Amino acid sequence: MKRVFLIAFIITTTTACTPSLDKAIDFSQGNAVDIVDTDIASVDASTSSVDLDSQVKVNDDVRLNINLAFNELKDLEGNELLAQNLGNCAPYASPQPYAFSGTSAGFSASSTAFSAYEHSIVLNSELKNLKNINQDVAIIVVDDFAGASSSVEGFNISKDIIVDLFDANDSTTWPIHGDVVLNQINLLLAASDYQFIRYNLLEVEGARAYWSHPNGNNIVIEALDFNNAQSQNIAKRLESSISNLQAVGYKNIVVNMSFAIVPCSVWNDYVAHIEQYKTIEEYAQAIYKKNEAALSAKIDLDIYGQNVVLPELIFKLTTAINPLQDPLYKSLNNQKDVVFVASAGNFGNDFSTYPAAYPNVISVSALDLATKKKADYANTGNVLLAGGDFILEFMNNGISKSNISYKGSSFAAPELSYIAALNLASGKRCQIVANKIDISLAKFLDCN
Repeated sequence: MKRVFLIAFIITTTTACTPSLDKAIDFSQGNAVDIVDTDIASVDASTSSVDLDSQVKVNDDVRLNINLAFNELKDLEGNELLAQNLGNCAPYASPQPYAFSGTSAGFSASSTAFSAYEHSIVLNSELKNLKNINQDVAIIVVDDFAGASSSVEGFNISKDIIVDLFDANDSTTWPIHGDVVLNQINLLLAASDYQFIRYNLLEVEGARAYWSHPNGNNIVIEALDFNNAQSQNIAKRLESSISNLQAVGYKNIVVNMSFAIVPCSVWNDYVAHIEQYKTIEEYAQAIYKKNEAALSAKIDLDIYGQNVVLPELIFKLTTAINPLQDPLYKSLNNQKDVVFVASAGNFGNDFSTYPAAYPNVISVSALDLATKKKADYANTGNVLLAGGDFILEFMNNGISKSNISYKGSSFAAPELSYIAALNLASGKRCQIVANKIDISLAKFLDCN
């Protein structure tokens, strides 16, 4: 019996429609696709915080004192921890990749067989049968590409990664985060009858991968390097990228943002002590101990100790300062007819990090393919898609698979960017009907 693949579409721009799911998609069966019931709900991180009441009864006065205490916290060097004047930054992936995303997500290497899925399992084979593919689409991957600009090879995953990781498990040899996200989309297109044409370097740090479909449309993927990780610089570069693509005829644009923006002051202090505190959880504990005296002046730590304060502290450390005033939000909010997709984050919280938490961005959480539920490490998002574990495969460089696996909401978001691009390429299958419409995959295919 054929299983049904149901997508609920909602409108997040003035004319373009973008996918959002009220249920989770299970891609684990290869050719078939299931809907998995889930109680996951989207939470606006601008008004949400960790539910302290679930751990110990906390009244409003205590909550207020906790927030007041956080405003006075010092970093490990004795400076202001949440410095508003420094703004927000997107954490880059070196020197210890993905550690800022939490302890569970990221990469692992194994010399023996392990439970991981080939990336091609994410692709529903029926999507290969779309006929009315006639609209050109651009996908902008905004990510850390480690300043790669001198050669297109800088945007590929090196063959040497296999040897270095397997032999030494050396953190300095982990693949660059942006390379893996880009590779994720390339793999999906390669499995969807798209033909890879070429890479072109851009005048500034970045590159474009050009793909062509037998039915006539082209998809270009632009790798947009952070360059400077401050949010205002990311906003300026993204605005320029969108404008340049529109100028050469790309009117259908999807932006993939598999990153979070956090206070720059937090990120700078974390990086300065990364050799001692490898993960954000370890760093948060160090901040707690550093500020224990100051916290105890406002909070009874004998009652409201680490079990209460630490989760809320991690929330503060990973949440943008004044997010609705951030230059990136203002930039995204000014763009029309652009689909924005972002990873929800990997802290296991019931809310998304920014930019995924912004109202005009589709937040993508990670499905655990083994349990068919939201992965324990993943934050809640609007959409739940496969987050791993995936076998590291290579569209480029001639390596089909490896003994390396990876997982995270960073690698679930590109799947939705891919689906959104196919929707746009086939003539915007979702139409505006009272701002919301439900479409099954069968109807989607019938339209093509």
